[in-house]
Amino acid sequence: MPTYYEIDPAHPFRQQLDAETGPIVITNLYTVANGRMDETINIWGQASRIGSKQPGYISAQMHRGIAGSNQLLIYSEWSSARDLRNYFNLPEIKALVATFPPGTECRPHVFEKVGITGVCSGVDKT
Repeated sequence: MPTYYEIDPAHPFRQQLDAETGPIVITNLYTVANGRMDETINIWGQASRIGSKQPGYISAQMHRGIAGSNQLLIYSEWSSARDLRNYFNLPEIKALVATFPPGTECRPHVFEKVGITGVCSGVDKT
């Protein structure tokens, strides 16, 4: 079972899942125990394949740290925080999460897209 750390302790991840908003992006920075990278990638792949079949799923992408780094950066897009919450509440996802290697650390956080005129798509804030 991974150890979870809050990026913003004033706004915990589980509280973010209760927000009535969307579309959203979840990022998760994983620190993987030495020698357990392939196993961690495999487990995440299984969970992501389940996620890709859920209502509200849009896309996902994994990035692996370079030069021997034990970091994985993952982000996925969902239609709403509610859809993401429903995914995390699936019994098969809870069971898979419990199989992450000992020493795995996760830092999840949910974001909304912000538009910047001429630079980024989304709800324009400039």
